[in-house]
Amino acid sequence: MRFQPRGYLTLIKMVDTCNQTQGGIYLPRPRDNQEMPTRLGQVLVVGEKVTKVKPGERVVLKWSQHRRVRMGPIDCRIVHEKKILGVMDGR
Repeated sequence: MRFQPRGYLTLIKMVDTCNQTQGGIYLPRPRDNQEMPTRLGQVLVVGEKVTKVKPGERVVLKWSQHRRVRMGPIDCRIVHEKKILGVMDGR
């Protein structure tokens, strides 16, 4: 299945981040969004007007109600370019 977002929209695969302490203990995720203001994702596809990010880049997103899309087993979000806070450096 192929999906092409329009305009300033991007399709982002959410990256599962674990809350692990330095000692190796896993902490449960918060239930409310107040404790988790940002999320990590990987850009899969961009719309024709998007200029700030490219497919394959890891990005930090502002936590809000994005449009959720399931592409088979992959959890994705359709996000406007303005909601992307920054690009993670791969090094």
